[in-house]
Amino acid sequence: KYATINGYIPLDETIHGPIWKFDYTREKVLDTVKINVYRDFMQLCIDAKIKLYIVCPPYKIEAKGVDKSITVGKSIAQEFKIPFLDYSRDSFYINQPSLFADYRHLNKKGVQLFSNAITEIILQKK
Repeated sequence: KYATINGYIPLDETIHGPIWKFDYTREKVLDTVKINVYRDFMQLCIDAKIKLYIVCPPYKIEAKGVDKSITVGKSIAQEFKIPFLDYSRDSFYINQPSLFADYRHLNKKGVQLFSNAITEIILQKK
């Protein structure tokens, strides 16, 4: 159904309907295997002297509570002194449904806009 471009799958759809409501207070325990892989990946990048940035893209949701995966991910990144850029609740993107394919994924237009913005931020940090 989708054509891939070096691992990237551009989504042409545009979200329709009301904003999705998600209750993070009902979330289950995080997967420790995934947390360990996340840590190992960071350590491998450090060992290989690869500059790493962790980026959490915007989600088109109205959230109750806090996303534990973002909280834990940010905390671990801080331990490793790796920049963590959290845009999960960024109102600029959230208020533009034309940038989303679904509630968790930016569409092609949104990805281009977001990628350009992140590139500028990273270049400023150098």
